Amino acid sequence: MKKVSLALILLIGAISCKPKTEVVDQSYYYEQVINDMSAQLQTANDSIVSLQNIISAKDSSYAETVKLLHDCDSSNTNLRSELFVANYKLGRIKEYCNIVKKNSSQLQFLRGWIVRVLDE
Repeated sequence: MKKVSLALILLIGAISCKPKTEVVDQSYYYEQVINDMSAQLQTANDSIVSLQNIISAKDSSYAETVKLLHDCDSSNTNLRSELFVANYKLGRIKEYCNIVKKNSSQLQFLRGWIVRVLDE
């Protein structure tokens, strides 16, 4: 009978006990999770700001490069036109030299022709 009553007492005691998990306060765990998520969010925001600064720097560099390229193209156009004029004048002077080679009596006019080409 002692065994039965002891078993009955243990059974009643086991049934009446509440599990420990219901007693534990989980607020500390949630605070830690929230703090961790806040830190990750702040890190992400800092990364976004850094990337925006890099993008704005690249945009300004791009705009400056395009401006320099445009200026370079316009100066190249001026150089090309000056080179064309110089080549044209040189071609005329060569033709006058060929005229003198064919007919040496035209030598007296060569200097005047060259001066006229260079003055234009």
